[in-house]
Amino acid sequence: MQIGTNVTTGATGAYLFSLLAPDKFISVAEDSGLIVPIGEWVIAESFRQLAQWKTTHAAPLTLAVNLSAGQIFNGARLVTAIEAAGHESGIDLHQVEFELTESALLKSSEETAVLLKRLGELGIGLAIDDCRDVDNLPDFD
Repeated sequence: MQIGTNVTTGATGAYLFSLLAPDKFISVAEDSGLIVPIGEWVIAESFRQLAQWKTTHAAPLTLAVNLSAGQIFNGARLVTAIEAAGHESGIDLHQVEFELTESALLKSSEETAVLLKRLGELGIGLAIDDCRDVDNLPDFD
């Protein structure tokens, strides 16, 4: 929300599960392998919601979506899900920002670098969530 005008300019897409604390839920979902399909659902629903808001809000909106390490390490599947959700919802992917945790980036690989480059090519913004030490982050050229 823009201070002074009370105009909503962005939102965050996340899946909240009330029976477990978020850190417990994410651990269970990652350990069971369900984090990837849950993440795909969150992306699709977030994009659908952004498209709906676009019809009712005059101001351009941006959407931030958290990515789990499990999604990042399944990069090809993630890109396919993003492209499908973007096509289905009709949103401009320049309105989307994905948040990655510092810990996920520290476990990065060459495949992660390819994924991040591909997300950039799609016009998606990237942000680092829970970053404690920028100097420890890998250098993605």
